[in-house]
Formats: sequence, C-alpha cells, structure tokens
Amino acid sequence: MMTELNTVGINRIPGKYVLSLMASGAVPAERLTHLKAEISAEFAELCGQFTRRESGSVSEENAEMIMFSVLYTADSYLLSVGDRAAAAALVSEKFHDIYMKGCGVLSEIIGEGERLSRMAYKTRLNVETPSYRFVCEKAFGEFLAANKQIRFDCGNIFTSIDYPLLSDITDIWGAWYMREYYRRLYAENSFCRQFGDEKIITVLKNYAAGCGLRYYELFDNICGIFCENILWQTISGGDILTPFDRKEITKLQSRFSEMDETERRFAKADISAKCSGLFGSGYVRRAAENSRVRIFGIIGGEC
Repeated sequence: MMTELNTVGINRIPGKYVLSLMASGAVPAERLTHLKAEISAEFAELCGQFTRRESGSVSEENAEMIMFSVLYTADSYLLSVGDRAAAAALVSEKFHDIYMKGCGVLSEIIGEGERLSRMAYKTRLNVETPSYRFVCEKAFGEFLAANKQIRFDCGNIFTSIDYPLLSDITDIWGAWYMREYYRRLYAENSFCRQFGDEKIITVLKNYAAGCGLRYYELFDNICGIFCENILWQTISGGDILTPFDRKEITKLQSRFSEMDETERRFAKADISAKCSGLFGSGYVRRAAENSRVRIFGIIGGEC
C-alpha cells in the first residue's frame, strides 16, 4: 500500500528522481528494503554487461557512472508518468520492469533529439562561426556514434558542445540534455532565419568590431546578439535590422535620467508594447524578455 505522497521538495531531474521519491516517504518501509535490493541487482547486472563478465569488479569511478545510469534510465520512464503514478510504480512494479520501460523511453528521447538536430541543421544560418557550425552539422552524430556506451554512461553526451544557447540548460545531462539543446537551437535558428543571413551577419560584424574581433571569432550566442540589437533599436527608435551603435547608450541613459517616474513608466510600457510582437512566443520570447529587463537596467528605466 502506498503512503500519502508529499510532492514538496521532489527533485524531478533525471538521475535524481527515484532517490527523491524514495526519500519523500512515498514508498512504505517494507517495500523500500526490497526496492533497494532490486536497484542493487540492476546495478550489478549492468556492471556485468559493462565488463563483459570478464571481471567481478569495476573502478569506483565506473561504479558511480553505472549507478547513475541505472537511476537515470528508470527516471526517464518515471518522469513521463507523473509523481503519483511514478510512486505507485515503485511500490507495485519490479524495478527491473521500470528500468526496461526507461530504456524504451530513453530510446524515444534520443530519436526525438535526432529529429530536432536535423531540423536545426535544415534551418542553420550561413555563418562561419566554427562552434555554431559544429553543433549544427556534427555534434549529434558524434553522440549517436557512441550508442553502445550510452546505457552505461547516461550522463555523458560523447561530444563537445562549445556553442552557447540563448538560455543555458542546467541540471540535465545526456540524452535529455541533447534533446533540449537541439529543441532550443532549432527555435533560435527558425527565429533568425526569417531575417536572412545577410542582415544577421551585418549585425554580428558590427557587434564583433566593438569587441575587436571578427564575427566568427565571437563566443557569444548569435540569436542573443541579434535579439539585443532589435531591443536596443526599438528603445532608441531605430531600424531593428540596422546595427545598433553602442555609443547611443549614453544618450539613452541621459534621456531616461531626465524623465520623472511617471514618464519612465509610460516610456517603458510603450517600448514593451513595441517589443511584444517581435519575438513570437515560447523560448526565444522568454529569453528576449530577460534581455529587455537587463537593458532597461542599463539605461535607467528600471523594471
């Protein structure tokens, strides 16, 4: 019989969810003992597969890697059904069955990530930035090439991703990370594509010149640079597709400093209204909103 589930404080991050549910009191004490034994048995089985039955032990580092992978895989299924169903499964189902269902869900996550990576590739910008080109063209392929190792090392992405997103991904790893990374990259590419490569590159060159660099030497997010250009030009009353002259920031600061609180509030509302339809909906819009708040802080139009 399952105890009352307290969802406060449950950690819904792959690799930590099972343990969080167990610590929440959702699993009765008598079942908890058996559940721990079943998790240990699954861990031992995966260790045996990892060593190809040629060794009875693994290093401490590999043991931690494999145990995390056991939990991560089980979590992939449990997170797909919600807290109450997940807690019920831990009480009524064998952990091995949960683990195997997790293998299926993890395979689906990898498949969805692959689909999103293809979409990101099809919508890629024609820029020369090496880190950007690599994630668009090669990174997911390297991840897939490590397919046989993924089940033993679920926290690994088996590739190097140096290109930053408009909004960072925190606290998830492996296949879950790759799927979310390409979901966001595809959204960024789709947004930027509507303005054309030439406009994007012109803005990038202007931004890079202010840093003393060529545009393809930048480590910044391309969509973020372009979104900020749109925001600065909207605030200053310029053409959103024309590179913003950062010397204008001082003039904007002076303009806002001369306003009283009511005037600033109306100016902010007017600018926010102009910006509201520029970034569509979803991920890019949320990230642009954070940039807008930061820009208002720079010029003195506090939000």
